[in-house]
Amino acid sequence: MIGVLRKWANGFMWTAWGFVFITMLLMVSFVITSNNELSVMTLGLIIAGIFFLISFLLFSWITIQKKSFAETGWQLALTGGFLLAYVLVLIKIIL
Repeated sequence: MIGVLRKWANGFMWTAWGFVFITMLLMVSFVITSNNELSVMTLGLIIAGIFFLISFLLFSWITIQKKSFAETGWQLALTGGFLLAYVLVLIKIIL
């Protein structure tokens, strides 16, 4: 059961990273016209935020069940890094 949850959490974590990375690329390129740029970036960040929260909650639950950071410590740190990137991208969009 925990192994399956760990795979799902990893999938959500890397998908969230993909959305954040694509959004960051869109901020510096001219792929999307200016009218749609903000709405696409906002949608990407909303999806990334949801996936980040799901993965963080799953990794936290796995850590509590295992009572150890040995297996999920790096994933919790990585999702924390995603949270930091997520907040920085949101600040960039808002300002």
